[in-house]
Amino acid sequence: MICVLPEFTVVSDICRKKKDAEQSAADLALKRLAHHSVAENPSDKDPCDALIDQIKYLFSDEFPLPLHPLRGHLRAALLRRGDLYGLVRASVITACDTKTSNLCKLLNLEVELKPFLALSLIMRTIPKLSGCVASKGQLSIQKQNPYPTEIIESSDIQQSDSPESILVKAIQIPASLDKTVQPVTLNISSAGYYLDVIAEELGVTDASKVLLSRTIGKASSETRLYFAASKSLVMDLLSDLGNVKDFHVEGPPNARASYFCGQGIYGDAIMASIGYTWRSKELFHEHLSFMVLFRMLINKIPSGNYKLSREAILAAELPSVFTTEANWRGSFPREILFAFCHQHRLSEPIFSTTSVPLKASCKLLRSQKKLKVTEVAGLATEYADGGGLNAGDGESVGLESNFRCEVKVFSKGRDLIIECSPKDIYRKQTDATHSASLKVLSWLDAYFKDLGMPLEKLNCSADALDISFSLGNFHKEFALSQSISFNELFHSPAIFFFAPVCFWSLKVIKHMEENQACRFGDIALSYFRPKVLIFSTRNYEDNLILQRSSLATQEEYPDEKSQLKSHKFRNHDHKFEWTRGQFNHWASELVKKHNYSVEFSGVGGSGDVEPGFASQIAVFKQESLLDEDDLLTKQNSSQHCKVVWSRNCTDGFGSVPSLTSN
Repeated sequence: MICVLPEFTVVSDICRKKKDAEQSAADLALKRLAHHSVAENPSDKDPCDALIDQIKYLFSDEFPLPLHPLRGHLRAALLRRGDLYGLVRASVITACDTKTSNLCKLLNLEVELKPFLALSLIMRTIPKLSGCVASKGQLSIQKQNPYPTEIIESSDIQQSDSPESILVKAIQIPASLDKTVQPVTLNISSAGYYLDVIAEELGVTDASKVLLSRTIGKASSETRLYFAASKSLVMDLLSDLGNVKDFHVEGPPNARASYFCGQGIYGDAIMASIGYTWRSKELFHEHLSFMVLFRMLINKIPSGNYKLSREAILAAELPSVFTTEANWRGSFPREILFAFCHQHRLSEPIFSTTSVPLKASCKLLRSQKKLKVTEVAGLATEYADGGGLNAGDGESVGLESNFRCEVKVFSKGRDLIIECSPKDIYRKQTDATHSASLKVLSWLDAYFKDLGMPLEKLNCSADALDISFSLGNFHKEFALSQSISFNELFHSPAIFFFAPVCFWSLKVIKHMEENQACRFGDIALSYFRPKVLIFSTRNYEDNLILQRSSLATQEEYPDEKSQLKSHKFRNHDHKFEWTRGQFNHWASELVKKHNYSVEFSGVGGSGDVEPGFASQIAVFKQESLLDEDDLLTKQNSSQHCKVVWSRNCTDGFGSVPSLTSN
């Protein structure tokens, strides 16, 4: 496995599995990065002096590097004319240059939560630099002497002849919760600068006032929140650069935007996935939609990652107990806990696995009534036959040892937040790790679904799961979550139903009882009357092929063989699955009643070869438009609707909708 970074390339050790090779390459890259960090930032160098040197370097003739993200912003600045020529926004320096950002955090820890504080640190260095000047009245920096002609020519800084514009779909998030989230389209001309377009959408004429949040999501993501600095804040940053302490941030805090990035966002904001990257000199952009926004929101909840991995947001629930790796569906608890910590800017969880001797574990298991005497004897027999396990540190541990795992969650500042020390022991180290992770996730999930949970209840649930936590550190790290409830964030239906044509993907049908699933077709085609309804489900006849392919899994986990055989459906949580005949009969009866036509198709395999497609699909289409008497106008549409159920938005996240019977 080869890992290519802008500064160097590393080659992993030889590994049997791809995942192990990726982990090896990542470890080597981290070690190299640590050496680079020590070499570039010696401990005896003052961070303030280091910041001055870094800004000086960024505006020197030695810069830009071939694919540095700041290069694109510099190119856009040098393509301008008049007073704006060569002006680089101070906000993009902290966003695009990691070293500058890290130095600002060393000088002021609050930069992590308040991105505008980094601007004051950068602007404060300008009077101490001989080769840079600050633009009057703007949060921009300019190189005092122009770049040599050969540097400009070698940097591909030239006007594009292409007349085509780039259209990028973004999302506007108003500060007021009374206003709905709206989609916006950024129209960026070939000769334009995308920050100017965003500034126009935010209602400001000076793009230097546009502030950037940190990236949201994966490390490679360019999704950020853009918001405008208030006039008073700009005046504070420019008035007394050496002595600014108190900043006057006008405008209401944007709770919805702040929830996504974990930073203080003020006023209206625009979420967009656009920017310059290390990968290419061209402008990178991706479209954002409400579906992407909703998935990001779901990911903030502890069980959200599990729901998304199961592709069943409505039906899938995080299990309360970890069974075995063979029976688990979706992302494993350990992976989910890592993802949750990343989403909330916490340090990676620390796992500590200890082995328990067989004799001690047998006594413990008997006391906990976890293991029968015959099972204990089975463990001893396996060990006598030479069985062994890997303890995770390179040693081979015999089956005289079972495993117990503890997990700790720290903040970025290494403050302990949560510690889980389960008393349960497991035959496999991985099972112990996943079980401990699941306990932490279950406790966090219950809290996020009820942010107003009384302290007594929070403590009781923690004790039941062998969890201890620091209340002060816990509240500090999840302050943004506590300031606004999940329901308040997106209570408006406009986030789901903005356009007149809506597309839904509900992967829940197999988890219903069969009689409920049969009713679904009648309800969907009679109440909602979609022009097109695409319905897919598993083909029960295809399960025979999967049962044959599961033999390898059964050999790997012989103790679970009988359990796997007992599952007649494709997944253990399916309530029903239809044969091709049953599926065709159900769909054909629907079209007779609701004036639709249906076409059958599928994915996986071939429909002409037994046993047919792995998943079967029915595409329902309206035969004709509704009669004029049945058409509903906007004025009287509510009079023709019957209330099926309603929900009070002030209820808790996990509350049950109030039903209305007719």
